[in-house]
Amino acid sequence: MNNPNFEKKVPFWNYGIKGQVTDGVIDPLEGNQINTKLDKADTFIVYIGTNDLINSNGGNLKKISD
Repeated sequence: MNNPNFEKKVPFWNYGIKGQVTDGVIDPLEGNQINTKLDKADTFIVYIGTNDLINSNGGNLKKISD
């Protein structure tokens, strides 16, 4: 998608919020700015869990504990 020679242009928007954890994802999705995009989208991706993992591991991913 980032290749300038790619035949089809694919618009995408990143509404990620730095540091946000899983329980904070629903409110922004219900907001008007994102909701109008979702109504028109063919596909959307919600990627969650990384900040939860980092926080539960002491703030980093250097050595992931069980």
